[in-house]
Amino acid sequence: MFHLGTINSVIASIHPATIPIIIIIVSIIAFTIIIERTVYFWKLKSISPEDFRRVKDLLIEKKWDEAKDYLATCSSGPTTAILQTGIEYKRRESKYYEDEMKSEGYRQIFQMEKFLTGLGTIATIGPLLGVLGTVVGMI
Repeated sequence: MFHLGTINSVIASIHPATIPIIIIIVSIIAFTIIIERTVYFWKLKSISPEDFRRVKDLLIEKKWDEAKDYLATCSSGPTTAILQTGIEYKRRESKYYEDEMKSEGYRQIFQMEKFLTGLGTIATIGPLLGVLGTVVGMI
């Protein structure tokens, strides 16, 4: 049975050198996630208003393939993927193109939020590990 005030306590059983090592490992993981997300968002390229007008004109003229190809060349991002999905299903005259665009939107949101829950967890754990290190150091 572990008690906090005795020599056999849970906190006393932790070696003091392990807390800084854990903090360093968690910090490296957080830094890696931050760098990966920065690179991901840096590579995304949004659609300029001129390009969007051009795509819109092509869609009004029902030039589906040209609009889809033009989108692929002018930008790479979540908006482009959603619009390309909508164009593809509209070209096939599918009545579910709006649902497919929503599904693609959810996929893009999932891609953008990738690893952010882990980063939030690390942000919560970091200060607690610091306090634990202080307590272990005082004992």
